[in-house]
Amino acid sequence: MAERVWSVEEHRGPEGLAALEADWRRLYLSMPNPAMWHSHEANSAYLEHLCPAPASFRCLALSDGETVRSILPVEERIERGFGLPLRVWGMPWRPGWVISDAIGPEDDARRALLPAVVDHMRRQPGRPAILVLGRTWGGSIMWDGLDTISAATRFAFSDGAEFVIPTDMSAEEFMDRLSGKSRSTLRKSARGFEALPGAEYVRVVAREDLEAEYPLFLEVEASGWKGERGSAINHHPDRMAFYRSLIERMKLDGWCEIHVLRAEGRSIASEFCLYTRRECAALKGGYDESYARLSPGRLITHKTVEWSCADPDLDAVSEISAAPWLHLWRPNANALCRAYVSLRPVSGGLLVAALRLRYGLARRLVRGFKVWWRAAAPVPKTRRGRDAG
Repeated sequence: MAERVWSVEEHRGPEGLAALEADWRRLYLSMPNPAMWHSHEANSAYLEHLCPAPASFRCLALSDGETVRSILPVEERIERGFGLPLRVWGMPWRPGWVISDAIGPEDDARRALLPAVVDHMRRQPGRPAILVLGRTWGGSIMWDGLDTISAATRFAFSDGAEFVIPTDMSAEEFMDRLSGKSRSTLRKSARGFEALPGAEYVRVVAREDLEAEYPLFLEVEASGWKGERGSAINHHPDRMAFYRSLIERMKLDGWCEIHVLRAEGRSIASEFCLYTRRECAALKGGYDESYARLSPGRLITHKTVEWSCADPDLDAVSEISAAPWLHLWRPNANALCRAYVSLRPVSGGLLVAALRLRYGLARRLVRGFKVWWRAAAPVPKTRRGRDAG
């Protein structure tokens, strides 16, 4: 049998993404568990509202000579490397889009993707010095092709985790797998909330209802510390437009919902969710801190989990982050990885070597020193009755 010959074709900017729509959707449908960052509609929203330079966005389509077998979206952007601006090619990344991946089924094309893409990019004139891959789930088949690239020109490392709560069971079975303390915490929070006048759990699904609820969601999300620190969505017009665009666009690849705790004539907690076939992704949430005694943030998260358990087509709720408070639901932790690959033989090689030092040995030494310092530091004395506890 003749060896398969792979090739990469570039599709640039919004027009390139639109030209690949049919192939993109075909590949998406062939994936067993696609997530938000695999969706053509979500990528279109990203390109329009979050991408720093839409004209430099590229879809690198891997072909076997007959059909497109996989697609890797990349963008040109400036990253801060060692305190200096560094021009790179990288997979999409912005607040609100913190995980990326290639699009395509888990077949032989996924192993061929990275070597073909790197070879293609190394031949481009005026290319940046390095390619940034990830943050991407460590189990992605995309990473299989990384080991075929020279070890001297690449560096990969673990970069956090994504907590995923399994919901392929009834709500009663889910509660049974939690600790007694967790069950007690959730039930106490529910009793306190349900005792409020007009308390109700609201699942907003219809398009016109989502349009009306979205401003209320933004208001709740900005009502606490996120608003004070400037990280709330409504402090950033690009992110406001991105989430609104998801409501408008998500028709074929999934759908959006806003989950709300409503009482005393107001929303006291709200969560923006995006569904893609078998997964619910809890993208953003917030609560009115004047009701903090009821733990409304935990309660709205748990309600999302309960609704997912009640749907036989859903297997999991992705919380995107790995915040410590999410341990309450005993989530699975999907390791996320990142990699740097040299595109220029000299400057790229030096940068990869420096990044290997920064994220490898130097990081381990700093963490080791912190552990040693905490263990060796004397415990401060406390005054009984004043500082104890």
